[in-house]
Amino acid sequence: MKTRNPKKLFPDTGVPEIAPKPNTQVTEVRRYKLITPLFGGGVKAQEADPITIIRGASVRGQLRFWWRATRGGQFDGNLNKMREKEIAIWGSAAKKDDKNSGPSKVSLTTRILNEGKPFVAKDSKGKPVTNIGDQKSVYSYVAFPLRDTQGAKVLQGVEFELTICYPNELEADVRAALWAWETFGGIGARTRRGFGALQLMEHSINGVKQIITQPSVNEIETVLHKQLVTHVGEGKWHNDVPHLTHTLRMEIFPKGSSSAQQALRELIGRFQRFRQQAARIDKKTGTQKDQGLSVWPEANALRSRLKKPLKWQENTNPKLIDKFPRAAFGLPILFHLPHDGNKTFTLQGGKLDPRNEKSYERLASRLILKPLAGANNQYVGLAAVLVGPEVPPSGLQIKEDLPVQKSVEWQLDKSEASSQPLNQILRGQPDVIEAFLAYLKQ
Repeated sequence: MKTRNPKKLFPDTGVPEIAPKPNTQVTEVRRYKLITPLFGGGVKAQEADPITIIRGASVRGQLRFWWRATRGGQFDGNLNKMREKEIAIWGSAAKKDDKNSGPSKVSLTTRILNEGKPFVAKDSKGKPVTNIGDQKSVYSYVAFPLRDTQGAKVLQGVEFELTICYPNELEADVRAALWAWETFGGIGARTRRGFGALQLMEHSINGVKQIITQPSVNEIETVLHKQLVTHVGEGKWHNDVPHLTHTLRMEIFPKGSSSAQQALRELIGRFQRFRQQAARIDKKTGTQKDQGLSVWPEANALRSRLKKPLKWQENTNPKLIDKFPRAAFGLPILFHLPHDGNKTFTLQGGKLDPRNEKSYERLASRLILKPLAGANNQYVGLAAVLVGPEVPPSGLQIKEDLPVQKSVEWQLDKSEASSQPLNQILRGQPDVIEAFLAYLKQ
């Protein structure tokens, strides 16, 4: 029996064969669980949205920020070029006089899988308190904005699914933003203090399920440095753009907790003790006391401006350091002097130009504190430092009226960081954030 020639059955018509089109679109589905309370995230500030707990617009805003933080160095510090590329990827509202504005090449949708439940804040003894911002709450030091917010919702146990579609030529850009958001960011407000932290639970690409593996708690820092090299592009960022680097400053503490919330509480506790360190020493035990005059110089700097007597511990009279170094942790900062007229002062950025209304009163902290998931249901606390402006370009000033100048300095020198009582906490390190990272090692 002869085999028929298919060309005889289907003669050549002269029309070229059409090759199947390659898949030019990538579709990822990622399922997340929030491992710390969701603080805000709704349309109204500091409130969870009553209808859409996780808003697509909020996710897109986070991804835009982390895209700049990972890929914004390829424009040699040119903000206009970076903005053009950002709009080309993430879109913008259409503007008649802006040819670069228009819809995003990246589409994303969110779907709530678990709406969670109200978070019940507790004190150090495990007793419920009014809300998470209550002074007795174990989270009060970083959740204080909620202290006076009546009826604000803080949720726990929220789970959601993110579906994100993009052209395959944007894969590196989108993946970098997603990785940085998952690692250093979160959902809602106060993400730089650990709220709304994400854990990736499931992941598929074009319908193919991906294997998710978590490093051991001892390997997390090494893995992070490798991922920084993979996702963070090289180049020069504009000075005003916070960003990551291949040599990002970071510290892991604690290195192993049974829950993300426990890891965050321990990390916050260290941060609070560092920022509120008292100069008082228990003579019997030689240990530091929780209360007493602060080792930090700001209170005396304010007393000096108020023309009030300076206060020192144990009848000593060190040299006045007329600076506000804790500005490095973000602005604004409130300083309360209960025994000096019971007054409160606000440290903030000053106006850029007294002839106009443009000002930089606020500045987000460069220090990120959050938990990360490791293998075997273990969690660590991560302290990482973004590269970016340390203080506003307009400098620093005290908001309230003072008898003398309102402008202040913040940067310490080596001799000031080595002087007593400040040396008790800084150990001669004038960079207060670097000193905090060292404090985590103690």
